[in-house]
Amino acid sequence: MPATRDVVLIAILTVIWVAIAVIGLFISIPGFAVLYPPVILMSVYPLLFGKRGVIAAIPSSIIWNIIKGIFPLGFIADMCGVVLVWMLPIYFLLPPEVAEFKKAKHFAMYVAVMVPVSILGVLTVLSVLSVFGIVPQKLIIPVGLITAAASIILEIIVAPPLCRGLIKYLKASGMYYGTWRNERMLVKVQQNSKS
Repeated sequence: MPATRDVVLIAILTVIWVAIAVIGLFISIPGFAVLYPPVILMSVYPLLFGKRGVIAAIPSSIIWNIIKGIFPLGFIADMCGVVLVWMLPIYFLLPPEVAEFKKAKHFAMYVAVMVPVSILGVLTVLSVLSVFGIVPQKLIIPVGLITAAASIILEIIVAPPLCRGLIKYLKASGMYYGTWRNERMLVKVQQNSKS
């Protein structure tokens, strides 16, 4: 059973995601999210908030796709591309110290995972939307590559300083969970303190 604190955190993360997505309505090409501002959260959430950040993508996607008028089909596409292909690999593959971006190797590790999952995530979302007839199949590659390039640039510029700026506060407040490896370590520490 999730703790109340976890539910509140997921709710807050959802509100932030949807608010940033709404801002994106004013800077995207109608019908295509070439610059989708919540893209920065797709890396930041799993790095800082662990599985709670990944889970927050679910209600965020529901709300966002209702706003866009393509629910439930857009939601299915987001679950495939955003959660499964984009956020979960970041959560499972990156070590927790990457979120601090203290060393060049942390940035290199982040880019090495983020770039391919960004490209594959965008192409997956567009491919699923194409299967549902929302996006023409001939636009998957051109729109996908433009969207992925914009996403990668935005993530490289915004995610590292955002993580660095938030991590101290989140650790001090007990709201930092980190990636899968860090969460496993936290569980072991909690179990040892109980015994």
